[in-house]
Amino acid sequence: MNDSTEKASEGDASSKALSAHAGDVGVGDGVLPEAFRAWLRENQVNEEVYRSAHLERRFIRVSVHDSSISLEQLEAAYGKPCTPVDWCAGFYQIPTCARVAASSLYKEGRVYGADVSSGVAVDALQIQPGDHCLDMCCAPGTKLCMISEMAGANGSATGVDISRDRLASCRTVVQKYKRPNIRLFLADATQFAQRAPVPKEESTAQEAVQVAEEGVNDEQGPTHAKRAKRGKPDRRLCKKDRKHARDGMFFVSDALYASFRHLDTLAEATTTTPGAVRQCAEPLYDRVLVDAECTHDGSIKHIAKYDKWGWETFEKRFFDPERISTLQTLQRNLIQRGFDLLKPGGRLVYSTCSFARRQNEDIVSWFLSQNQKAELVPAVDIAVPASCPSDEALTHCLKFDPVVSGTSGLFVAAFAKHS
Repeated sequence: MNDSTEKASEGDASSKALSAHAGDVGVGDGVLPEAFRAWLRENQVNEEVYRSAHLERRFIRVSVHDSSISLEQLEAAYGKPCTPVDWCAGFYQIPTCARVAASSLYKEGRVYGADVSSGVAVDALQIQPGDHCLDMCCAPGTKLCMISEMAGANGSATGVDISRDRLASCRTVVQKYKRPNIRLFLADATQFAQRAPVPKEESTAQEAVQVAEEGVNDEQGPTHAKRAKRGKPDRRLCKKDRKHARDGMFFVSDALYASFRHLDTLAEATTTTPGAVRQCAEPLYDRVLVDAECTHDGSIKHIAKYDKWGWETFEKRFFDPERISTLQTLQRNLIQRGFDLLKPGGRLVYSTCSFARRQNEDIVSWFLSQNQKAELVPAVDIAVPASCPSDEALTHCLKFDPVVSGTSGLFVAAFAKHS
């Protein structure tokens, strides 16, 4: 949720709004609502985080496979100094005044604009070449492209999002970076049941018949299933979306479509019955990222928007008990469904751009209490500039913020799944 390039102009405007109150150092004394300040104390969040926008650095990521970009090229594009981040491969800190989207390197799809904390969330998956990975809340798409790179030509990255507009933006990012092993699904991730791609040589006619039969019996009816099987466009999508959709997928890269069979279409993989979830057929996924929807209070730029919207609007939205409860339920359902789709021996990462215990530590504790096969493990194998929860049982989790890390706020927890 810290992918920055798609939101660069909006972030710049937010930073200017903050400056009106406190020069160049974020939100000043008396600007944050007292209810929010009390919430920060309750969640053991240093209030200085919101007065430290000047500490939040800017980063870019160079494709790990593109060794042709030199440091001199980066500095020519973004100014000096461009400093490699030694704790997250491919990332560089760049001058805060640099305009990422204006450079030819960015326009050509050779660098990403992304916060380095997002890179840590992807690194925490420990992706190996050939892994089939699932990103359950994939928009705007920068992390999905990173996952795709690490999985390599023999692996894949499956992205899911419930919003058509967000997923369309994600498709644009995927196409810009010419990733050959990505497929996208417009779906509710809490009920997603699409299997990982199956290499063509491993699929069988019997599987195809079985899936076809399941499609005919699906509550959404046989028409969509048969239409997808014949490769005809789904008329429920707009014309632009139908151009890219294939076999129930919102988008799939040509190379991935040619190399793998996608036997379960979306209509066959889900159900319209509230609360009911169809079990996913094997193979399951090697890695799952759950970058969950949250209150975004870890994004200083997001909080800055309320200078324009009004702090009364902030308090109404942020402290709405029904909204918070709904978010927490969604987060529980997302992490549980992600774990259901993860194969034994696999690895799941849960992240939010929130500082809230209810959305972070409480979700992790609940999840561990519900899943005996889940183990909380160290997110990364090297030292990173991040803090960890005070609860000794959760010290493997990482918490990034502008004061400690020089980054946007992000919570990261990694889990292994045992047999």
